[in-house]
Amino acid sequence: MATLHFDVARADWVGSCQTFKTRPSTRFKKVIAAYESREHVYLTKQLTVDGIQRAWDNKSTVASLGIHEGSLVVVHTVEDDDEEEDEDDEDEDEEEDEEELRSQDVLERPA
Repeated sequence: MATLHFDVARADWVGSCQTFKTRPSTRFKKVIAAYESREHVYLTKQLTVDGIQRAWDNKSTVASLGIHEGSLVVVHTVEDDDEEEDEDDEDEDEEEDEEELRSQDVLERPA
């Protein structure tokens, strides 16, 4: 099952507030390439995103771009399986960090 996510860009949208053209364009590719946020907020029926338009990235997959409360947003789906894998990866990273700290602590102790 896929979950719909709402990504908020870190910087406010800069430029005119004209509606985007619905055909693929270089403007969309630049916006998507410049998009760096990893913040996920679940969409609910109460949340409205103004001015959502369809956009194509350079892999020809579809994303939606729009403005919400003055910030650029991207709406896309994330497979639940992918989210579980990300959580597992984070757990493994934490365990590796703890092991590294333990080994450093052992090395730094005076004999």
